[in-house]
Amino acid sequence: MLSGYKVGVIFVSSAIVGATIAAALLFVQNGFQLVDSNRDIAPNFSIPLYGGGSSNFTLSEHMGSPVLINFWGSWCAPCRAEFGLIQGVSEEYKPQGLVVFGVNVNDTQDNAERFLRDEKITFPTGPDNEGRVTVDYEVTAMPTTFFLSSDGSIFRKWIGQISDDELRAIVKELMAS
Repeated sequence: MLSGYKVGVIFVSSAIVGATIAAALLFVQNGFQLVDSNRDIAPNFSIPLYGGGSSNFTLSEHMGSPVLINFWGSWCAPCRAEFGLIQGVSEEYKPQGLVVFGVNVNDTQDNAERFLRDEKITFPTGPDNEGRVTVDYEVTAMPTTFFLSSDGSIFRKWIGQISDDELRAIVKELMAS
């Protein structure tokens, strides 16, 4: 016969496991978050680019172009898995005017630059050293990808790892808007 303490421990443990599974299923089902139809304007930012020099990426300089912003970290396995897909979309749609930018979060410069070099990433990327961009965009999970219309409004937001099919479908829709 189990004591009251053991029953309590089993109950609490079961509740924690159940809540974790439910949260994981909810996250998987709701990985894609459609932004409200009021299409908020994306917060402007300017951050330094990796690769040395004094160059910055400033979002407002790209008004008039559709923009994909990916929040990532070299320490984040889903980020690493999807980065090659984003590189492919960047290469394919850059001639049509798509601007792709990576915002590196909670990473060291050495780790981030090594990852970019090893993966042969050519689209501009820079660190959110102070965390302001991450806060302004309300990023709560990694990776998170924003798709901005040419008027600077948030067209779509994807939370979590994105598949190639999903990425290309959203970019195609963005480019047609």
